[in-house]
Amino acid sequence: MPGDAKAFDLVIKFCYGINFEITTDNVSMLRCAAEHLEMTEECKPGNLIGRTEAYLEVVALASLEDAVTALRKARTVELLPTSDKVHRCHSDHDLRRRQS
Repeated sequence: MPGDAKAFDLVIKFCYGINFEITTDNVSMLRCAAEHLEMTEECKPGNLIGRTEAYLEVVALASLEDAVTALRKARTVELLPTSDKVHRCHSDHDLRRRQS
C-alpha cells in the first residue's frame, strides 16, 4: 500500500471513525492510499478520496507553501507510482469536465 504502515494506520482510523487530522504532510499519502484501496464516493458518501480531495482543494492548495509541501510528499519514492496514477485520473477527469 502506498505510504506503508503510516498510511495503513490512518486508513484504519478513518474506517473505524477514529478522529485524526488530515494535514499537508499526510494528505498526499492518504490520497494515494485511498486511490489504491478504491475508497470512492460510489462506495460510500464521504469516503476517503472525497475527503482528501476536499482538503487539497480548500486547504493545501490555498497557499503556495502548503501546495509545495503536498506536492513534495506526493513525489516520495513509496508514493510515486500511485501519485502518478492519481495525477492521470485528475487530468482525464478535468478533460471530460471541460468537454461537457
